[in-house]
Amino acid sequence: MTTLQRRSLLVGAAAATLGAPVIGRAQNMDKGGEWPKGPIKIIVPFPPGGSTDPVARIIQAKLIETTGWNIIVDNKPGGTGAVGSAVAAKSPPDGQTWMLTFDSHILNPAFASNLPYKDSELINVMLIGHTPQAIAAHPDRPYKTFAEAVEDAKKRPGKVSMGVLGASQALVLMTLIKRENDVDINLIPYKGFQNCDISSTWRGAGT
Repeated sequence: MTTLQRRSLLVGAAAATLGAPVIGRAQNMDKGGEWPKGPIKIIVPFPPGGSTDPVARIIQAKLIETTGWNIIVDNKPGGTGAVGSAVAAKSPPDGQTWMLTFDSHILNPAFASNLPYKDSELINVMLIGHTPQAIAAHPDRPYKTFAEAVEDAKKRPGKVSMGVLGASQALVLMTLIKRENDVDINLIPYKGFQNCDISSTWRGAGT
């Protein structure tokens, strides 16, 4: 089987399973013999339970079902994806290490000049999907709309906090919203998405 066919098989099987945002990545394929020669590792550079993690597990299950390959999902959170990206970049170039990433991968170089990898060490294989930005708050929070949160932050500067993924479109968007509305909202960076929401000191909701 040729290198192109090997890559197309893996990418095509993955693409058939998804409706969530993620960019697939493969290292250079092995140039001879049967492939794969061992487990295929899918690196998720975010914590379990985040938006990319279930996508990786959907791909894993479908590929195992259709190919019988041994496929492992390996969560490597930290540095808004930079830790996992470095692991993927430094892995053997045998086509058996893949990574699912998010918008932070594109924005990381703008926020950090000393990333532990070079983007040239990674190959973007395909875009699997898109997702809208969403803002959420726990039901115990006093807000029914985001406009209410902004109005509260204007009345009580520095008392409303919002979790965002560092070096992400969410961070860029919220920075723009703060500037355009002249409002002081604390932006708290998280390693992943599952803990990010709006909180407030009002009604004892926490900070």
